[in-house]
Amino acid sequence: MKQDEIYADFLTLAGMNAPMSTKCTMLGWLLKHAPNWIVIGVTPAALEKLAELDFRYEPRRGLERAHPYSRAKTYTRLLTELPSQAELWRILDKNDRTVLCDNSVPERENARIHQLPFCPVPIGLFEGKRVGWAHRVAERDFLRDLYARRNSAEMTTWDQLRV
Repeated sequence: MKQDEIYADFLTLAGMNAPMSTKCTMLGWLLKHAPNWIVIGVTPAALEKLAELDFRYEPRRGLERAHPYSRAKTYTRLLTELPSQAELWRILDKNDRTVLCDNSVPERENARIHQLPFCPVPIGLFEGKRVGWAHRVAERDFLRDLYARRNSAEMTTWDQLRV
């Protein structure tokens, strides 16, 4: 779907009489047709987990893409404020970025994700799919290189990036 088609459907969805929680769920499904859940980093714990897996992604092995912002709050805001098409995509671009995390590590539970350190990832790697993300040779090569230089790799946090 094209962005203008998604936006037209978004406006239709916003005008529905359904409960907000239902509209948010429907908006999530609608946005599956647009680039979403863009990976911009990987935490050290996720990098260690990926090294154990020979830098291959295996579903249900304790890895996830974590959002710094609540998607429910973002969707509620969009459906309430009805931004212009350009503003809708700007908000989604800012709020729908993710970091690869190890979901079994206590740091994920005890710290706000905004404060979790991560290594930046070039845009275009780990492209989102309906479930999970694309994990090709380019992603494995990037992770192997990052792992090899992990002690000297640049680290940042959401708060530092002001994403």
